[in-house]
This record gives sequence, C-alpha cells and structure tokens, in this order.
Amino acid sequence: MATWNQFVTWIPPWLQALALFAAIGVAGLTLHTALQRWAARKPLGWHPFLRHVLERTRRLVRYMILLVAADNGAALLPIPTGYENSVHHVFAALFVIQLGWIAIVAANLSIDRYVGRLDLRASDNLLARKAATQMRIFRRAVSILLGLLTLAFALMSFDSVRQFGISLFASAGIAGIVAGLAARPMLENLIAGVQLALTQPLRLEDAVVIDNEWGWVEEINSTYIVVRLWDWRRQIVPLTYLFQNPFTNWTRSSSSIIGTVLVYADYTLPVDAVRAAATDIVKASSL
Repeated sequence: MATWNQFVTWIPPWLQALALFAAIGVAGLTLHTALQRWAARKPLGWHPFLRHVLERTRRLVRYMILLVAADNGAALLPIPTGYENSVHHVFAALFVIQLGWIAIVAANLSIDRYVGRLDLRASDNLLARKAATQMRIFRRAVSILLGLLTLAFALMSFDSVRQFGISLFASAGIAGIVAGLAARPMLENLIAGVQLALTQPLRLEDAVVIDNEWGWVEEINSTYIVVRLWDWRRQIVPLTYLFQNPFTNWTRSSSSIIGTVLVYADYTLPVDAVRAAATDIVKASSL
C-alpha cells in the first residue's frame, strides 16, 4: 500500500487529472455508444420517439460526459486556493445548460411528432389546423420557458451571482420598471401569441383579409404572423395588431369559401338562357 501511495505521489498532478479525465470519458462514451448501437438494432417500430431523441441528443450527451470527466479531472489539479469552487461551479453551470438543451430538444421533438400526425392537406382540415396552430405557438413558448429556467439554474450555481440577483430584485425596482417599459413591445407580442393559441381567431392556412390584403396564413411565430398574399408577396403582421384591429377570416368555422363571380356582358344578353345554362352546369357538377 505504501508503495502504491509513493507511486501515486510521484505522478504529476496534471498527469493524474489527465488519466482520470480519460478514464471517465472513455467509460462514459463507451457506455453511450453501446446504448446507441443497442437502440439501432431494435426494429424500426420500437419506440420511434425515444429512438429519435437518442439520435438528436447524441452529441449533447457526449458533451455532458466530457464535462463530468473534466470536472473530476480538474479536482486533482493544484488550483490556487479560493478558485476550486469557482471551477466546479463553471462545470456545474455548463452541465445544467447541456441538460436544459436536451430537455428543449426532447420537448420540440415531442411537439413536432404530434404536429406531423395531423393531416393538413385534407379537404376539411379545420381541427388539424387548429391543433397545429396551438402546438407551434406552444412549441416556442416551451422553448423560451425552458431556456429561461436553464439559464436561471445555471446562474444559481454561483454564490456571487445568486447574492447579486437577490440584491438586484430587492433594491433595483426603478431599473426593473425601465427594463419592463423597454421590453413592453416584445412582451406584448409574446402574450398576444399565447392569447392567439388559446382563442384562435385565425389558424394556419386560414384565408384572411388584413389591411385590405387577401391572403393565407403561412406562418405563426411567437411575435408575428406571415400572410401569403394572392400575388405571392408576404405580409408580416405583428400579433398585437390582430387584437387591436379588425380583420376578416374567411375560413373561421369551415374550410369552404364563398366567392363572387362577376360576368360582364352586353345589355342584349339573354339572361334567362344564361341562368338555365348555369343551373345545368351546377346540377351536373359533383361539387
């Protein structure tokens, strides 16, 4: 035992740290690779969502393994007194960020999988468009919420930042009011996005008339929508505008659209014959 302790003492600390980093890293990456191969050998119908999550988070998990290995290896280095905890807190914050990133990816994949099952090409796709609109808005809201929580937990690992945050919330009320007023347009649009998802005055692919422009709702983002106009232009409309100004939604309760057909003709046109021909055309149509 004494010989082993002497041998370990003889090894430089940086070499010990490097050996521990390599050992933990190799063991973790080997286990992760084995898990990936085990999942790849499963049939295609085996938990497709879990398989997709494992594939999309492969690099993030490997980075987490390397962070754990680096944190343990750094503990063996002769770090000056007073900085050991700071180094550990940095690795802990990075670990929390990676974990939050994985949670965001998994949440987005879950919502995208649900939206992918919706048939938006059906003739009567009202319910599908309603669900797709809600999920796409909630997708962005969940990403923002998880991102803020991740950042908050990462910063809470530092004692100095935690105390600074407490003192800031306790004494900087005026600064908070100023910041709130400066961010009011963005916050109003974010709140309007949640309100749009809940009330749904319009949905994806709704036919709308906004500011005397006819088009179809192509995108719904967290702060604005994109309307594809009849001549293929794109109209960008802030969400707050929708709740402050009237607009027309032709497909609010149904995917059918009632249109007007104008026929320009001479005064001598036999109207009765035209009406009879139009009636025959309508009766012969399957629509």
